[in-house]
Amino acid sequence: MQKILSLSILLLFVQTVYAQAILDIRFHSLQSGSVKLVNTKTRKSYSLLIKEGLLTFQDTLVEPTLFSMVVEGYNDSRPLNLILSNQKTHVAFGTFSKVGESETIRDLYPNQPSFIKDPNSNQTWYAFHREWMNFYDTIRDLSTSDSNEMLEKRKQVYDSFLTYCETIVKNNSDKYVAALIIEYLLRDNLLPLETIQTYYDYLAPQVKESFFGIQIGEYAGKKGRLGPGNPAPTFELVDMNNQPYRLNNLKGKMVLLHFWSSTCAPCIKEAPELIALTNENKHRLVILNISLDSDKDKWKKAIERAGMNALIHVCDGQAFESKVAQEYAIRVVPSYYLIDEGGKIMGSGSLNQMSSVLKKKVP
Repeated sequence: MQKILSLSILLLFVQTVYAQAILDIRFHSLQSGSVKLVNTKTRKSYSLLIKEGLLTFQDTLVEPTLFSMVVEGYNDSRPLNLILSNQKTHVAFGTFSKVGESETIRDLYPNQPSFIKDPNSNQTWYAFHREWMNFYDTIRDLSTSDSNEMLEKRKQVYDSFLTYCETIVKNNSDKYVAALIIEYLLRDNLLPLETIQTYYDYLAPQVKESFFGIQIGEYAGKKGRLGPGNPAPTFELVDMNNQPYRLNNLKGKMVLLHFWSSTCAPCIKEAPELIALTNENKHRLVILNISLDSDKDKWKKAIERAGMNALIHVCDGQAFESKVAQEYAIRVVPSYYLIDEGGKIMGSGSLNQMSSVLKKKVP
């Protein structure tokens, strides 16, 4: 017993010796408060306190790692990102504001840090994120109509943003921040299929071997097998009445796979368009709404709330761990795949993009 106790004390001593301060934050407008840091790789959460405007975090990291940060009561719904390593990062915030409701993305991220010591290129990440916010709000402002002029303007904004993204990834290809930016673009469905492998190839070997680098590599390979003309992965799911739906049994009609969840506001917002698309294409298209919910009661209530009862709904309760979500490399909802009458993929992307593909196929 004494030997076990001595060993525990020794291990605690070793951890204490090797753990070091890897983050210092100065809050100029906050003297006290609670901060939650989450290691996005291990999902381990740390509860910290701001004391006299200062916060220090100690840990031992084997590689640069992304942490999300929430100052409780201020940015609970909009965590900030920090890339940390065993080299100390020193950050300062001026006025730290509470995040409220807003029509613009820019207003949802009012707290921009200043970096006094930044060994992991966090400033590059925040420069990218500001450009992403500008892009997002500009596209929203240009989406008031689908006129040819507006469509062309949206395309120009999109192309310009992707040119910027490619440049920033290439210029930081040997840094972890490049993988973080690619992962963010993938999660937001902003990278075309044909460019995912190109972006991945820019990364230096050590970045490809990082946590996000490995995920991007796996995703690029899987997405390559999900391009137009490839066979759609088969699956079987049941609806609310335990009626099975097998993709193989739907051959002879086009199939639109709609991946969504009850907590996804944009998904619910698209319900009227899905209903209209169903009514317009009753004899040639099957829309299969695949919920990535883990709570089936919430799933069923969301269907009623959105007025989608007449549509086909399936769910296995496994959320993003669902086999079908894994097979189709789903990282964000809503996501869509359009499959032709022979079971081959016609395209993937947004509802507007799939509607355009459908119109070209069946004018």
